[in-house]
Amino acid sequence: MNQDQMRDRCPDSKLLGKAVLPDHKLAFTRFSSTWNSAVADILVFPGNSVWGMLYEISQEDLEKLDRKEGHPMIYQRKRLTVNRLVNEMFLAEDPLLDHKEFEPFEAEVYEVVRKELGLMPKLNYLRPMLDAAFYNGFPANYQRMLHEFGHDDYHQKLGKTLDFFISMEDLTKNNKFPAEVKKQKEWGGANLVITGSKVRKEQLNRDYPHDLVVLTKHWRELSWLLEKIYNNEHVIWQIDADNKYHLLSEMGQATIDHMLKYSNETSPVGICLSLLHAGYRVVTSDFYKEY
Repeated sequence: MNQDQMRDRCPDSKLLGKAVLPDHKLAFTRFSSTWNSAVADILVFPGNSVWGMLYEISQEDLEKLDRKEGHPMIYQRKRLTVNRLVNEMFLAEDPLLDHKEFEPFEAEVYEVVRKELGLMPKLNYLRPMLDAAFYNGFPANYQRMLHEFGHDDYHQKLGKTLDFFISMEDLTKNNKFPAEVKKQKEWGGANLVITGSKVRKEQLNRDYPHDLVVLTKHWRELSWLLEKIYNNEHVIWQIDADNKYHLLSEMGQATIDHMLKYSNETSPVGICLSLLHAGYRVVTSDFYKEY
């Protein structure tokens, strides 16, 4: 499904388009220590369909792919008939299958050899599948089905995320910032800078007018707190190259709004809580909407 991965694994591969395997369903029937997750498989299931991408590959690439997939001990390769979509507009307008819009192809499909039912994938494994299904424009109902596989792991991870934010809120409310804060460097990344220098802010506003620059005497505490949030293992699993800008923008803007409202505040507690609460909202609400 991931075209970049296919180019890496099978350099000679040629994409033929979207295809659907009828009378099968997607399942996760093998635990992979490499992924620390259950991994994908197909099961015979009349009336269901599995969507994917159809490629033409060379014999040399097929041998490479066999080695990568552990054929024939872990995954076995089977020749099955898939239906290649020939009308992209049809898929956009109506997700129901109409055989007039497809042409049959004989394809090689990998299937887990020793199946263990009842397994569920981790988000780190499922995420590339979700992204590929979205970018390739698979039917909406199929994408929703894929997302459902991630619910259990998402909620377990989210619980640990909440525990982290609660612990940081307790630390912040009680102004128990550790001594390392005194050595903290200013935060700068993903179009957000937190600084205590007016000259630095003026320079950044001039050279990088689209960046959000927060000027505050509490810049060390804010930078320390933001770094803890951004790099924490229970938060970072939700951050990617796209949504990090939303997360940091929301946290930065929250601190600016707080300073406008409480311009005479001397303690770092209030402004740090504003950043923390904005981060909490994005991670537990804005990101959650995806599921």
